[in-house]
Amino acid sequence: MSLHRPKKGKGRRRGFDEVDQLSDGFDEDLKISNASRFNAASEEQNARKRLEARCKLLEERLATKTHELEQAIDKIPGLREQSYTEELWSDLADARAAKDFFEAIELGKEVHKNSILQKDIKALNLRSETLKPLVDVGVATRLRSLQQARQTIHKHRISEADKVVIKNGNIAAHGGNGRADAAVFMSYLVSKTHVLAETFKDL
Repeated sequence: MSLHRPKKGKGRRRGFDEVDQLSDGFDEDLKISNASRFNAASEEQNARKRLEARCKLLEERLATKTHELEQAIDKIPGLREQSYTEELWSDLADARAAKDFFEAIELGKEVHKNSILQKDIKALNLRSETLKPLVDVGVATRLRSLQQARQTIHKHRISEADKVVIKNGNIAAHGGNGRADAAVFMSYLVSKTHVLAETFKDL
């Protein structure tokens, strides 16, 4: 029985080929792994750059808002003073308007009161003029009575002036006096239903 052995040269070459294939596969895997790592590193770097850019933008916005806030804080005292001043002016204007309003009311009351007083004064003056004939009659009559009483008490002679007083009193008391008669009815010293009222109307 004979044994066939592989040729020594061919077996060795086949072993080298297998090693080469394994080596090539390893190199390919290594390339893929390196490429994956490179891509991952590149993506990570890009993400980091984007994050840094976003952080920078946020920092700029924060700086802007901080500056605006500081400016607003600096303006607060002035705004408070301006607001307080405007409020004071508004209150002052309201107070003046209220003062003018109440003064107008008081003035209106005074004008109305004065108007009533003027009417009352006019009515009193008219009544005084109407009653004057009756006052004259009463005065003349009373002076006559006083003069007669004085003569009786003192028993002295009557002077010419005394005689005039007594004469005027007699005329006033007993004589006709249309003005006095008119005043009696015009002043409503007797009612309209009085019997003499019709007589006065006829006259």
